Amino acid sequence: MAPPGRGFQDVTISDSAAHGNRDDGVLFYGTTFDPANPSYAHANVRVSGVTAYDNAGNPQNTTSHSGSGIVLGSVQNGVIEQSSAYNNGASCASTSEGPVGIWTYDSTGVTIQRNVSYRNRTGTTADGGGFDLDQNVSNSFLQYNLSYENDGPGLLIFTAQENGAQRGNTVRFNVSVNDAVGNGWYGGLTVAGRIADTAIYHNTIVTRANGSHQPAVVKLMDGLTGVTLQNNILLSQRGGAAISAPDLSTDEVQLQGNAYWREGGGSAFEWGDGPYGSLDDWRAATDQERAGGENTGIYADPRLQDASASPAVTDPGRVTSVTQFALAADSPAGGAGVDVDTGADTVDYFGATLGGDRPVSIGAAQPATVAPRTGGQDDSPVTGNRWLLVVALVLLALVGGGAVVAVVRQVRRRSSPPPPRAQPQETIKVPSSRVE
Repeated sequence: MAPPGRGFQDVTISDSAAHGNRDDGVLFYGTTFDPANPSYAHANVRVSGVTAYDNAGNPQNTTSHSGSGIVLGSVQNGVIEQSSAYNNGASCASTSEGPVGIWTYDSTGVTIQRNVSYRNRTGTTADGGGFDLDQNVSNSFLQYNLSYENDGPGLLIFTAQENGAQRGNTVRFNVSVNDAVGNGWYGGLTVAGRIADTAIYHNTIVTRANGSHQPAVVKLMDGLTGVTLQNNILLSQRGGAAISAPDLSTDEVQLQGNAYWREGGGSAFEWGDGPYGSLDDWRAATDQERAGGENTGIYADPRLQDASASPAVTDPGRVTSVTQFALAADSPAGGAGVDVDTGADTVDYFGATLGGDRPVSIGAAQPATVAPRTGGQDDSPVTGNRWLLVVALVLLALVGGGAVVAVVRQVRRRSSPPPPRAQPQETIKVPSSRVE
């Protein structure tokens, strides 16, 4: 898109359709990334209101990706929002690099938000997913997006580089339904490569069996450092494990406050030398799902409004209409999350403002009120401060000689404080070079 070493600044592409192309719908790229001296060809790029579809890919290109919808490469400060990508990538012939609906690589400060990416394909087993933060991406956000029925993962964080440049990213408040339906090795959420200091929280991810293919909900591969997964719903509907991490050690990733469920039998926890038969067994073996001396996370049906529904949203302006994947009133995920620093003025996937007295729930939806929690989950034992509260109430009843009526607010389990993180690119000033 630009001569080597030169690019564009202050660019907006809006309200456009990119379709029927051999290679890609919208593509920014630059020279080879140098991790020792990072520089970017383009700056201040906004893609808004773009529909990218039927970009099939180049069947003659067997060495590099083709057939993506929207790609920001070598960009410093960018936004992709209110856009859609579908039916891309089916003719991509590369087995090492594949297409993705909407993604970025070799970039920093990119926010991908409020988009829908669905039914994207790959001509091989490489990629074919919904959204991706790919190699050499830093301080970027993937948030408030809807992904469904893609060949590859709905949410992908990946690098094949060993340079440590893929770091400081955040994946939050996304919904992925029935992704990873191709025959690849992916999960609905896949994190692989030398990924550092990455926060993944408050996502709702549902995978389903596709014939004999049973994708995991989450696939984690070796090489991770400082990666956290917190308050995510990980629901397998007769698919694979809720979490699959065959090569990980405990110190590479931290999981807290997640809801796991695998319908139809089989272990939900495939980790290292596992599988493990229960959340308790996995927790004891790996020390995952603990915070502040207490157990976190639940193994239970999260009871979404209609978890078996198939999204039909094609307009990115309606991504919040998939209320089937919000929590039902009696969901055990309500109020069961750990505290996560989401930043000021943050909203959930459906637009509800967080903070105040709103309980911390698991998943992309954060209801204002939740049902009282009951036993029956793996995390049900009363421990720590809650034991002291129970004892105090019993003593009060004995001393007073009468009935005691108390409304008890559950003590939130605090996770380890995260390092300071970049803020998403909500606004980019674009004074010139408009392309519409």
